[in-house]
Amino acid sequence: MAAPAREEGISEVIDVREFLSEWSNILEDCDTLESQTEVGDGLIGQQMDISQEMVEELATVCGTSTLACGLEPVHLGNTFNLFPDEVDLVSVKFQKEHVERRSKNPVFNEKVLRKMKYKFQDSMFLRNTKDLSEPVKNPVQRPEVILNVKVYRPFVKKRSLRLMVDHEFMVLGTQCLTALRDAYHCVADYAVTGDFSENLDLPKDVIAKDLFTSGFFYIEGTFYNDMREPLTSRDYSEVITEWAKNAKTGLGPFTSKKMEETTFLDLSLRLGQPYLFLHQGDCEHLVVFSDIRMLRQDDPQDLAEYPVIASKSQKRRQMCVACQIHTARWLIRNSYLAPEDPCFLCEPCLKALHYDKEGNKVGNFQAYLYFDVNAVA
Repeated sequence: MAAPAREEGISEVIDVREFLSEWSNILEDCDTLESQTEVGDGLIGQQMDISQEMVEELATVCGTSTLACGLEPVHLGNTFNLFPDEVDLVSVKFQKEHVERRSKNPVFNEKVLRKMKYKFQDSMFLRNTKDLSEPVKNPVQRPEVILNVKVYRPFVKKRSLRLMVDHEFMVLGTQCLTALRDAYHCVADYAVTGDFSENLDLPKDVIAKDLFTSGFFYIEGTFYNDMREPLTSRDYSEVITEWAKNAKTGLGPFTSKKMEETTFLDLSLRLGQPYLFLHQGDCEHLVVFSDIRMLRQDDPQDLAEYPVIASKSQKRRQMCVACQIHTARWLIRNSYLAPEDPCFLCEPCLKALHYDKEGNKVGNFQAYLYFDVNAVA
């Protein structure tokens, strides 16, 4: 079932393949005009009643190359860490000391990040720029379309009704939907089930995403299921489509397709419309397509770089309740020794509070492995 009538901030339905076709024709005409630059310069000279030498001189003096001084850093990612030696300003001195302290003291750096006004890091700006003259091993084939996709943090009703963007990706139209799913890492995929209180050193190799590989994107009335693993993949949408067949629900009809067989070019979507990504049974993420455009020269040209992380949110790590220094590694339940329930502890504090010198468990409690959100890219 398609989305209801258009709302404010939501576009009309866009066929991605048609978008690529239409704009490819438009840009082809633009390239034809660019190839006639010399003819255009001649027309400019005639209309301004000036010589061709004067036109060339104006193009040199007023060209975009005059906007650069030649001292710009090659790698934009290092811009914030560069301090000119010839500048003797107190503000620059303090800023340099501040950056050095942050680089050497992770705890201080964490405190600074928590107080920052902006909660998102623009990865496209901070990423190192590459020399465009260098050959690309696997270049993106043109014409190509780029879609910006925002993936929100898991919705937890008990915690907060506020929705927050987690990552924003740039994907290519020719990529399959599985490329986006594999690029996004959620803590739910790294969960390790079971109580480890009897032996903290038990193997923890098997994680949730190895056991429960299913998931789907819901976009404009279609469920795109990840069915790449024949033994473990399930069609999560089957129960929904069967339920929606009842006329009393007023929903549907829905269709189902395979995620690994569908590219973004095959989609019809609305910009600004919230869609759904579901995995691990009940971990729900809103997915919003925020932009669609043609590939530009300043975009990454290497196919291996996509999906590209355009921006990501700054996350606060879960501190150990006891030491307030290390990141929590364990979640403790039903412990009379813990100050709260549940209680988040790092491994040294857990062993110091809940185990004797011989490593024997003290009291009756449960210890579950905790995976902090900052450990996920």
